[in-house]
Amino acid sequence: MSNMKKSNGDLNEKVVAILDDHIHEIGVHDFTDTLKLETPVGVMRRGGRRRISNNVQTLSLVDTGDLLTWEPGLITKHSFNRRRRSRLSPTSGEVLKQIKFETLPPNQVMEFLTELDKKMTPHQGIRKLTDGRLKKKEPLPQEGRVLLLVHGTFSNNENFLKNLRSTTEGKEFLKRAMKEYNQQVFVFDHPTLSVSPIHNALDLAEEFRNSKAVVDVISHSRGGLVTRWWFEALSPQPELRGKAVLVGSPLAGTGLAAPANIRSALKLLTNYGRALGTISGFASTAVPLLIGVTGLLKVLTSITSFAAHTPLADTVVSLVPGLNGQSRAGDNADLRRLRKLSFGEKRLYFAIRSNFEPEDPGWRFWRYFTNPATHGLNAVTDKIFNSENDLVVDTASMHDLSDNLLIPDSNIYTFPTSDDVHHLNYFQQKETIQHLTHWLLKQEK
Repeated sequence: MSNMKKSNGDLNEKVVAILDDHIHEIGVHDFTDTLKLETPVGVMRRGGRRRISNNVQTLSLVDTGDLLTWEPGLITKHSFNRRRRSRLSPTSGEVLKQIKFETLPPNQVMEFLTELDKKMTPHQGIRKLTDGRLKKKEPLPQEGRVLLLVHGTFSNNENFLKNLRSTTEGKEFLKRAMKEYNQQVFVFDHPTLSVSPIHNALDLAEEFRNSKAVVDVISHSRGGLVTRWWFEALSPQPELRGKAVLVGSPLAGTGLAAPANIRSALKLLTNYGRALGTISGFASTAVPLLIGVTGLLKVLTSITSFAAHTPLADTVVSLVPGLNGQSRAGDNADLRRLRKLSFGEKRLYFAIRSNFEPEDPGWRFWRYFTNPATHGLNAVTDKIFNSENDLVVDTASMHDLSDNLLIPDSNIYTFPTSDDVHHLNYFQQKETIQHLTHWLLKQEK
């Protein structure tokens, strides 16, 4: 954890700057902008207020002191305080940013998610690491060994490699990997919201359809599910699939993607994005995270009232295949099917896990989402996790291949509970690199 103490004001400014710079790319606007569906700026209603179309929704980003939270509608500090008095606690807050957007008809949600994926992951498909750069249209080898990197949600392999290269140990690992895999290091970029992990795996299987190379994989987060679907269900020649290191992967799903948790999940991820401002390299990690959250807010608010707690609101997750496919819920058909395959005993799976419990003021928001009552907090509605987690995935899910099959302890590294290791910085940790080296590369004499 950085020793620098960043005030919430400084961190809030970073969040607002990211939103100002990027939300227009996904059809979200500052409240002061005029949309086509609204009365033009020069034509005012009685009382001097612009008329907002019923097809335009507004949200306000508010700092309550403990948390950032998205509130429905256009609010002032005064109206926010008044509204909060009717809740469990008289919390006041500062309005940081107000946004608006035209609502999406249900038949346009998938098109919007597809475009959102392109913003976060613009170079989809297989690319090869050549001379330190990722290049498309490089042929896969017909034999030998390949090392493949598979990223997680809201991400891409530029970020994956940036994390690996952020330390001396990571740079040395990549250097050795390039040598031992005979320069055959590839990455797989894939959409993570509009497509479920099994469909990503179908695309990956097609890429390797004509290759006879043995493939080892390093996957992060939902990339572990993509890898499992490919290895266990879609590989036409299973003997060509090698080792798979699954880092922070929701093998049994994550509570963050459960339908009932959608609002709390978006709140958690917004606060996560702010907390990333305490570390170096903030923007490259925070931008896709905050833009992804804003896009999902647009979907949720388009389909149902953001504030509504109804079965209809909970089913919004089903409209986002990339989330639905990794939901830690009993009715997740994709995960139930994957976990029935039970081919894991034939594979060389490895896992890296962590439990994140920070004390830095900028990160204390985690207490509201993991058993808040145990921390003396009245925030039951925000609870996402019942037990240990890395802020995104339940720790127990990270080695849980099926009801009867776990990755063996000898193939797992679990970080001690700390305030250092969370879901988005595994590859900046020397212990991660040490285990990748031990599991995948030849041991130096």
